[in-house]
Amino acid sequence: MPYKAIKNTFNSGELSEQISGRTDLAKYYNGCSQMVNATVLPYGGAVKRSGTVYIAKAKGACKLFPFEFSVDDSLIIEAGNLYMRFYKNGARVLETVKTITGATQTNPVVITLAAHGYENGDWVKISDVSGMDELNGKEYIVANKSAGDFEITDTDGNDVDGTGFGAYAFGGDSEKVYEVVTPYSATEVFEMHVSQSGDVMYIAHEDYYPRKLSRVADTNWTLAAMGFDGGPFLTENTTAESLMQFTRTGGTAASGYYFPVGATGTLTASGTGNAPFLSSHVGSYWKLEDTRLDNETSSVDTAIKIKGDFTFDAKDLSVLWRKQGNGEWQKVRTFSGNAIYTGTEEEDDVEYKFSVAGENLTAKNQTNIGIVKVTALTSATVVTVEVVQDVYRDGGAGASSPTTAMWSEGAWSEYRGYPRTVSFHEDRLWWASSANNPQTLWGSVSSDYENHESGTDDDDAVIFAINDNDVSQIQWIMNKGVFAIGTANKEYSMTASNPDDPIAPSDVKVQPQSSHGSDTLQPKSLNNALFFIQKQGNKLRGMSAENSISMLKSLDMTMLANHMFESRPIDMASQRTPDSLLWVVRTDGTLLSFSYEPEEDVTSGWSRHVTGSSLLTPIDTFESVAVINGSVEDELWVVVNRTGGRYIERFSTRFFDQLDEAVMVDSAITIESLFNSKTITLASDTVRCGSGNYGSSYYGGTYSG
Repeated sequence: MPYKAIKNTFNSGELSEQISGRTDLAKYYNGCSQMVNATVLPYGGAVKRSGTVYIAKAKGACKLFPFEFSVDDSLIIEAGNLYMRFYKNGARVLETVKTITGATQTNPVVITLAAHGYENGDWVKISDVSGMDELNGKEYIVANKSAGDFEITDTDGNDVDGTGFGAYAFGGDSEKVYEVVTPYSATEVFEMHVSQSGDVMYIAHEDYYPRKLSRVADTNWTLAAMGFDGGPFLTENTTAESLMQFTRTGGTAASGYYFPVGATGTLTASGTGNAPFLSSHVGSYWKLEDTRLDNETSSVDTAIKIKGDFTFDAKDLSVLWRKQGNGEWQKVRTFSGNAIYTGTEEEDDVEYKFSVAGENLTAKNQTNIGIVKVTALTSATVVTVEVVQDVYRDGGAGASSPTTAMWSEGAWSEYRGYPRTVSFHEDRLWWASSANNPQTLWGSVSSDYENHESGTDDDDAVIFAINDNDVSQIQWIMNKGVFAIGTANKEYSMTASNPDDPIAPSDVKVQPQSSHGSDTLQPKSLNNALFFIQKQGNKLRGMSAENSISMLKSLDMTMLANHMFESRPIDMASQRTPDSLLWVVRTDGTLLSFSYEPEEDVTSGWSRHVTGSSLLTPIDTFESVAVINGSVEDELWVVVNRTGGRYIERFSTRFFDQLDEAVMVDSAITIESLFNSKTITLASDTVRCGSGNYGSSYYGGTYSG
């Protein structure tokens, strides 16, 4: 007699074969032997995943990054081999429209567009060409350009044959696909770690000096190596005989007691055995400290730099002025009679001046910190440099600084390596783990993310190296209430001695939390947990605070489904609405989803997602995933490698008002056909066509492979 059982919950997701028959486990009764192209619902059931909407063709192999300025201002970044492209509101970011004045019925088609400014290899979208409908709504690559025209190829590089097209009548729009040049290869973009603040994304990669991607406007982005103030630097030289001296040869002229920013010259090392320079030091920074003699002026409106103690011999009706950096001059004090005024300046890059003749302003003995950047190697003892922070001029005269034994080499360079990971914590921007210092963390000055000037004040920059018998290379850092650190052998938390206090240069405490070891993939945060990949890439762990003293506990989220990571994960994203889901892309092209709602005891809801293939014979593969804010729910974007190229696609929403609005196929294209059928050139083998009620007179189309 057949036995029928009601199964009303699947929130354990797909379970591994090792769980088969484990009726003693409560989660066994809520699991599946296979769950494919469906996601676990936190309140019990499962739902078929939505289809994907075709957005655009990718330039090549690439990784997606979210860029979220606000809830209603989010973009997707396509980062590939030496380039970045951008998507907003479900479409590519394109440059300003330019008007086409001609198109030929030749092979290849030649587009006439005066002063177009395009370069060979640029991608353009062409639309609204009257008479040549075959050109409209597609993207092309510019080839054999001249000042007033260019040929077009398709996005695979094949000439566009226009001999069978209609004759050009008039008009047409051309929009260039906006793109930024980068130094990162298609492989290296998967090794990047990023952290964002406002319109700036900071990028870490172990082979490149830290960079920042800045948005001025949607079609105006800059990617530049960062210019840090004040460091960071390695430990200061301790050998009295090892000296350094800057000699100016050009650039910005000396001014008073300083060689200012922009001065160029040589940095010379002297002393027995002091030959520190290598070709891999080009691009590195060096700090020169000099004990400065009294710096004074008796001239009206002649500014001097001051940090530390100073005296001002004031006269009647005098004003003492102060300016920091490129700011405006501000009154420090107005004097109604003769006086000797003393003060202490604690800030950097500050100038003072006065306004009445016969007065005197003196900065007392203090240390000046100058910084130079190496631009070329001459020998092991001489390099060409540029001043990036004012260098002290010996006595305010001559072409050289004093020789000094107080010098330091920059912490980051091609020779020393660059930080491999980055994150914000407690209003500092933190970098960590270079080849030379794999266990070191560098935190910026508080609220000044590009300033690493060291000191003893609580808001000065922080440099800290983890010391532990089993410490190893830092793989990632991430803010999750406390500051979490993943190394190849252990996981740590970093706080002040009192966890309620902020970290300070003299108050840093690092404690081991677990000894699982971490992979290099940048973690993702979801609900109360931080998710990271364990080393060897075979487990996902969820790290969360276990108690009020900030201890972190890492649980194995793949314990009941360890087959999920039979192929190594390469990308990860977290989605919060409509459900809490972690998405993971594997090397074999399978997309995984993991439902996580600890309050509902949903902590093992795994499922697999495939596209354009069956489980046994994969054809199309997922290669990257990212999530950004959306108007209805968080938008899930993917890169899919399909027959014909790689495509940027976005998962459709699960919520719709009528049946024909549902997108349950992949790489779908919707064309509003009105009363006339149109030819549809597909990105893959699926299409949704219609612009009204299902079956209406507006529904139709002709397939053209």
